[in-house]
Amino acid sequence: MKNIKSILQNEKKFNKFAKSLFEHVDTESSGEIDPQELSRAMKRLAKEFEIDDPEKEDIYDLFEYMDVDGSGTLDYEEFKSLVKDILSVIVIESEKIGKKV
Repeated sequence: MKNIKSILQNEKKFNKFAKSLFEHVDTESSGEIDPQELSRAMKRLAKEFEIDDPEKEDIYDLFEYMDVDGSGTLDYEEFKSLVKDILSVIVIESEKIGKKV
């Protein structure tokens, strides 16, 4: 498992991580991702950080919450904000159970 804290604490490292993940799921290179692409990103995060896959309805709820401009897609900045929030939650929850991340 990658060290999540080190990713979050280093802006350059975080931006590289988020950009790589975004480009991996933005299969059409449109600069935006739809709910299905977000689902692939969340599953990749779950696998990479050894956490449970999120439920489909949770992914759609996240998508609606993060789609601040109401476009029906997430641009890179919206996606990056979501990834930062998710990684932060993983750190907090892992520390509660004594798991090093």
